[in-house]
Amino acid sequence: MVNPDNHVTRQKKTATDPAMVKFYLDQIHDGVFVLDPDSLRFVYVNQGALKQVGTGEQELLAMTPLDILTDIDEHSFRRLLTDVHNTSDNSLSVETGIWHTAGYLLPVDITLQFLGKEGEGRFLIVARDLTESNRKKEEYRRLFDASHDAIVVLNEEGFIDCNKAALHIFGYKHKDEFLLLHPADISPEKQPDGSSSISAAQMHIQNAVSNSVDLFEWRHRRRDGIEFPTEVLLSSFERDGEIVIMGVVRDLSERQREEREKEKLQSELLHAQKLESVGRLAAGIAHEINTPTQYVGSNIDFFEDAVADIKKCMARLQEIVDKTPGPVAEEIKAALEEADWEFLADELPQAISQSQEGVKRVTSIVRAMKEFSHPGSKEMTSTDINRLLKTTITVARNEWKYVADMELDLDESLPPVPCLADEMGQVVLNLLVNGAHAIGDVSADHSDIGKGVLRVKTSYDEDNINIEISDSGAGIPEDIQKNVFDPFFTTKTVGKGTGQGLAIAHDVVTGKHGGSLNFTSKVGEGTTFIISLPRQKKTGGDD
Repeated sequence: MVNPDNHVTRQKKTATDPAMVKFYLDQIHDGVFVLDPDSLRFVYVNQGALKQVGTGEQELLAMTPLDILTDIDEHSFRRLLTDVHNTSDNSLSVETGIWHTAGYLLPVDITLQFLGKEGEGRFLIVARDLTESNRKKEEYRRLFDASHDAIVVLNEEGFIDCNKAALHIFGYKHKDEFLLLHPADISPEKQPDGSSSISAAQMHIQNAVSNSVDLFEWRHRRRDGIEFPTEVLLSSFERDGEIVIMGVVRDLSERQREEREKEKLQSELLHAQKLESVGRLAAGIAHEINTPTQYVGSNIDFFEDAVADIKKCMARLQEIVDKTPGPVAEEIKAALEEADWEFLADELPQAISQSQEGVKRVTSIVRAMKEFSHPGSKEMTSTDINRLLKTTITVARNEWKYVADMELDLDESLPPVPCLADEMGQVVLNLLVNGAHAIGDVSADHSDIGKGVLRVKTSYDEDNINIEISDSGAGIPEDIQKNVFDPFFTTKTVGKGTGQGLAIAHDVVTGKHGGSLNFTSKVGEGTTFIISLPRQKKTGGDD
């Protein structure tokens, strides 16, 4: 056994041992200085302090804070120590810089703490190198300013920061001007759902504070008053002891424009496919009708010749009867009276004439259907607009004949014009059908006024050929006239209109032909659509 009396007691080093304290402090990356407030000299510095100043221990202990800190004199520094002594926790933080002996400035965040009587009235200075923190801040700022989305930072009082994209998106040139705004200044009074922008914004901010983030769609307003759709991501974080909100605002105008364009293209494709199917069906029906119509027409012509011969024969027979006395003549007269020959002689030619007119009408309709449904060229061709109008009017006859009389005022000297005949035929068809519907709506409300009038007029000048299609309908109210050519806008009842006809017509006339499609309208009197097509093919257009 070991004799306790002979055991040498080894003193165990504790955390309060000066050597251990120095060891621990030298492991800290921050610079640690202990200052004598009377002489303003350092009585202790750690390895971190030596690295920050770039000098040896003895050299640094011979210095004062005035030798290594920037922008501070003795009076200001002693007042700073007094402020530290008077704080509730005897501690104060300031941001400054330390001059390195190599000549460069090291940004640091300095914490000063009064050590009290037990620390012999000395002060502890801890200097944290901000180089890496500032580098990250600079990187964040570059990302902040490089973002294509608007980024704003705000507190309870309003905006406190924004990036360049925010100025661009909201239409402001100077950051100082934008930061004077309140979030309510860049939003309309109400959102599309009718809610107050201020109340809705407060709700979203509360959600961001409670849940850290909140993502939603919003309606914003530019400096010039134009409203635009956005997607907003709000996130909350703490900065300098207060909760601040960062908002990332993405302008959805372009995305929604692309979506509308995509919907428009899909609608046009569907419309074209339907027209192609209808065209093939119409062409097939026209072909099938054409042959029996020819048979009927030929037979009617035969009947016309036969009736003429029969009339001659009956006239000769009447002459013979008149010259032949006796019972035979009486029997012939009785037979003619029984057959009512005098009535037949008058009516048969009229019936044949009417039948011939009907066959001509069928032939005209069939020819119009074949022309209208014929696949058009993808290239512009010289087109007789008057003929195109007559053909389309014939095809649309069933839409307008019950509600309107057609009046034509076509300039027979109209020169040919380069166009896509099939697509222009669809434009005219849409306008005729819309006009017929407008007149029909008036007739439905006032059954005693009779038919309305559809007028089609052509004219030309040095540059353009003009087509006017007028109806005597109810006219277009002023408050919706600006929306007439918008995709999917319609005043017709559900199932009767898609709102695409005029939008497509406008695109065909303006986009594909380089022309114009306008209208004049007066409530209670009707509407006139005016198509102007350039007489010469414009270069650079969408052919």
